[in-house]
Amino acid sequence: MVGNLTRLLKQTFKLSGIIITAGLIILYFINQSYCFPFLIGSIISILNFLISGAVTEKVINSKINLKGTIFMVSFVIRIIMIAIIGLLLLQNQYNIILYIIGYMSNFISLFMAIKYEERK
Repeated sequence: MVGNLTRLLKQTFKLSGIIITAGLIILYFINQSYCFPFLIGSIISILNFLISGAVTEKVINSKINLKGTIFMVSFVIRIIMIAIIGLLLLQNQYNIILYIIGYMSNFISLFMAIKYEERK
């Protein structure tokens, strides 16, 4: 199971890199100022994914009885972090839209990696 998960993570990061690069190239030709919010959203999404995985692994392997509480506190902290960064980009509506699209790009690559692994 751990080998499958590691392979899935590697595939997800590869696909994220491809999607982020393609998105940045497209946005560069549309409007260069759109690249920054898209890139920030993508980076935050990847960091959130890594933190979520690390917290999940630590909580599952620990013998603490407050596992549900730790999950919820971690979730709330990550959501607050995402919202604060989104608020900082609230200068115009395009920044928020591109931040959200960048954030969702990691989910697209995760979905693609899962489908790729299912075909094997």
